[in-house]
Amino acid sequence: MNKEVFETSISWLNIYFKGENPHFLPKYSLGEISDFRQLVYGDLLKLSFGEVAFYSYIGEKIAVKKNINSMSSRAVGTAIGKNPISIIIPCHRIIRKDLNIGNYDGGFENKKNLLELEGNTIKDFKIVK
Repeated sequence: MNKEVFETSISWLNIYFKGENPHFLPKYSLGEISDFRQLVYGDLLKLSFGEVAFYSYIGEKIAVKKNINSMSSRAVGTAIGKNPISIIIPCHRIIRKDLNIGNYDGGFENKKNLLELEGNTIKDFKIVK
């Protein structure tokens, strides 16, 4: 890997952990992943700093792209759970429709802390419709 990839990733993380929007995305590689995971991660990257969305929201967007009637929230959740760079591709921004923050491979407290870092509290999500 080249030095620039590490430097931009470190810069992005430093800005992010100050509670600020980095306004850029460091270069990354996910290797070979399924088309479905690519769609899920692409939609996650469209969520702005501080926004949250439901698993079903991502499913609905993918259903439209695939020209199908519906997409399982569970399938979306499974793809999200395989995300190897879960802060940069912000899977912590996905919550359940009952406003429970849901699962996170990094642990409940870490997901809660990341949501709060972006200005969200469990009682006051900024939800993308």
